[in-house]
Amino acid sequence: MASVPEPVSGERVSHSPSEPVEHLRTVLSRAAIPSWRRLLIYSFLFALFVFVSGLMLDYTLLIHKDSPLATVEISDALAGLLAGVLFLRVLLANRTRRERILHRVQMINEMNDRIRNALQVIQFTVHSNPAQAKQVSEIDHAVKRIQTALDELPRV
Repeated sequence: MASVPEPVSGERVSHSPSEPVEHLRTVLSRAAIPSWRRLLIYSFLFALFVFVSGLMLDYTLLIHKDSPLATVEISDALAGLLAGVLFLRVLLANRTRRERILHRVQMINEMNDRIRNALQVIQFTVHSNPAQAKQVSEIDHAVKRIQTALDELPRV
């Protein structure tokens, strides 16, 4: 059975084709780079992508002996289309994120109402038996603390 040679110190061993992508995600992760720097890096990479795409398109059109004016117009139109499509994807991703957040806040509001209803039932049940005054006061105090915590939650 053949053994796999050990890597030389400092040598990187690639285990899968997606490893460079994972490495880039790790480098650009939230813990590694602050959000504003990450946005600057993404913006720069996007601009570089559009620029290189335009250069490749210019080169391709000029090889086919098209006129320089037609080359510039077609290249600019396709680069603008590419930028528009990528920007649309960013907007759609942002909309999806906002909808998810709104859904979570609505769920929190529903849970808030359910908890308040359950607390009312507990309070009415406890107050129906006046023989346990100490327990009633402890439950009232706990209910007030829970209601204070629920009041601090945002309402939509």
